[in-house]
Amino acid sequence: MPVPKREPSIPVVARRPLADVVYDRITEDIIRGTLAAGERLHDEQLERRYGVSRATVRAALLRLTEVGLVESVPNLYTRVAPLDIDRFAWTLEASRILYLEAAQRGAASLTDEQLAVLESCVVDVGRLDRVPGEFVLSGRAAERFFRVFVDALGNQALDMAVRRMSPLLRRVLGHYAHLLPLEVNHLAVLAVEAAQSRDGVRTAAALADYFDAFESTFVTRLRALDDDAV
Repeated sequence: MPVPKREPSIPVVARRPLADVVYDRITEDIIRGTLAAGERLHDEQLERRYGVSRATVRAALLRLTEVGLVESVPNLYTRVAPLDIDRFAWTLEASRILYLEAAQRGAASLTDEQLAVLESCVVDVGRLDRVPGEFVLSGRAAERFFRVFVDALGNQALDMAVRRMSPLLRRVLGHYAHLLPLEVNHLAVLAVEAAQSRDGVRTAAALADYFDAFESTFVTRLRALDDDAV
């Protein structure tokens, strides 16, 4: 009796928890300003907006509170958190520490494909005369660049930590993209060149120079803008 041919297997797409999907959608709405700073968030409205249950909304809002995009006072309000420059600066410094560690430890494991991603990020920025907000908001700027080192290291705890910080960083960088210092792009080029040698110490040192120049310029401009608004 002939053995029937086996049909090609159908790829199974893993379904994400609905609360994760709603978390991502609210995150994007906050980052892009569709949900504005200070805007009250009501469970019923969010249920209708995203077509999900109240339990799913509450689970997503809890996570958003943990990453600093939402603030909540029991029995009073839940709202989109204001843009907090001090919190941004602290988060930026914390991300710096983690990314430099990832670069130093993960550079030796970079694949050719990952190096190509680094190169493309530098080329993309280098062709601009200013940084448009969409470039940052869509995750194609710093997050995409530094994600390469995190992925190369393959440390789950590190991955979770940078993912928690990413929404706050993207929000501020996106809203104030016009303040981003393109003149430090040459330091990113030096970091890529170091990464191509797969020398972790040299790569981390180059990225430290990049962060020094970036932070001193961008955060200074950001604080000056905030002072002018007072």
